Amino acid sequence: MNKFDFVTYPDKFNKGYLKFDSLKEDELPLSIADMDFLVSPKIYEALKERLDLKTYGYVSIDSSFYQAYIDYYKTKYDFDISSSSMSFSLGVLPSLSSIIKTLSLPNDFIATLTPAYNCFFNEIRNNGRKVIEVPLFLKENNFEIDFNLLESSFKKAKIFILCNPHNPSGKVFSKEELIKIASLAKKYQVFVISDEIHSPIVRKGIPFYPFLSVSNDAKEVGITLFSVTKGWNLASIQTSLVFSFNKESMEKIEIGLNRDDVNEPNLLSIPASKAALSSLSWLEEANEVIFSNKDFACFYIKKNIPRLIAHNGDSTYLLWIDISKLNMDSNEFSLLLRKESGLIVSSGLVYGDSSFIRINVALPRKKLIDALDRLKKCCDLIK
Repeated sequence: MNKFDFVTYPDKFNKGYLKFDSLKEDELPLSIADMDFLVSPKIYEALKERLDLKTYGYVSIDSSFYQAYIDYYKTKYDFDISSSSMSFSLGVLPSLSSIIKTLSLPNDFIATLTPAYNCFFNEIRNNGRKVIEVPLFLKENNFEIDFNLLESSFKKAKIFILCNPHNPSGKVFSKEELIKIASLAKKYQVFVISDEIHSPIVRKGIPFYPFLSVSNDAKEVGITLFSVTKGWNLASIQTSLVFSFNKESMEKIEIGLNRDDVNEPNLLSIPASKAALSSLSWLEEANEVIFSNKDFACFYIKKNIPRLIAHNGDSTYLLWIDISKLNMDSNEFSLLLRKESGLIVSSGLVYGDSSFIRINVALPRKKLIDALDRLKKCCDLIK
């Protein structure tokens, strides 16, 4: 029996939540990457305690904020980080945008593995830089890096953005892969920005390696972006951490975060982060539910919708589903799916592959079954 509540489906319809705004009554969104679970009680109590003070002026960052991260990384990964290598930021994407401006110039090339989180493309292009796409390839149902293509991209790129673990595929990179990335980056003097926001959501028994932990090369070229917002369902709480062991890079990054006014917390940033990082039992149970849901969804799809191929990655609560046998692109299928069944999913086209859709399985099992039945209903209409 679960200690925490992963059965209640929160009533978020038309209450100002992005995923649920302007929905029809019978529509079911499995699109945006936040969870439809209740948060950890420890987080709720920490936020309630802060709000109960009834005074909401400027707040500061004390040493306990950084110590919470130091303890988390030591406990979870046996990896030592220090407060001198860290800086607070309001979010992973504001950090990414700021660091792009700090460590590169307009028209510089920035490489990333594709398919990729769509906001990577936005942050690169909106800052006047150019994208180099390095496509992952499928081998025995696993997504793999083409290191020849990666090396070729590093000959031109100033920065490489790594989503570690990978969104949308759910791939968890091996230590050997990360070491090789770091070695190539050092060879060609490329900065590696490792977005590790999905790292708390990893299948039991599968090792996750923080990029900076794998080698001295990684420590020299790497900058890590991390936040509790994805793993503990706190997407609207503005809080994240930037850290790097390269002192010169970190000094420049901190100046940039200040320049862009993204290094000061709001009222809830600090208590939410500390409460999340101490809620490891909730996270462990959330992972059990999420990967049980992923396994169930893959089994259901294989049995009942055989024209689709669901890739059951070892990280994230996102399922990357190949729809190519339907002979429709992902935008067309997503629109049809919403029209015919009320199910809302993410089109793979925004991530760089029109043969896929992405669905979010971080919701109660009863709702997941409803979603899969809707998916089947729509696919059955396509001959």
